Amino acid sequence: MILDDLAEIRDGLRWGLSTNLELSDDSLEYNLFEQFEPFVWSSLHSDSLRPLFLKGAISQEHFEQLQDLRKLWVENIDIEKTASEVRRTDSSFRQAMDITDQLWKELERYLSSAGRFSPAVYSEDDTRPRCIPL
Repeated sequence: MILDDLAEIRDGLRWGLSTNLELSDDSLEYNLFEQFEPFVWSSLHSDSLRPLFLKGAISQEHFEQLQDLRKLWVENIDIEKTASEVRRTDSSFRQAMDITDQLWKELERYLSSAGRFSPAVYSEDDTRPRCIPL
């Protein structure tokens, strides 16, 4: 059960990876604002993460990093949600992607060591960005 919950977080984080920057504007906007944003609002809420923390599935440090990621994303609520804004090197969206990359790598390493590998492709029309190298 805990591995399933962690895999769900890892898979949700994949929508927000910096490899989105390699995609078309439409795919980038879809991934970040239609897929990643709802994940951040719901799955990274403290009420969702607290049970994993209390069970020892995530450390205090990771709990705080996930909360920081959510806070940074929530603070961006009024920023123009366009690919050009995301692609700016000084945008807070880029900061969020950097945090997401780090957290995704750590979860991917842990889950891979437990035999839970991240699928490379989910379907032919999958717009998820490619996984980042560990």
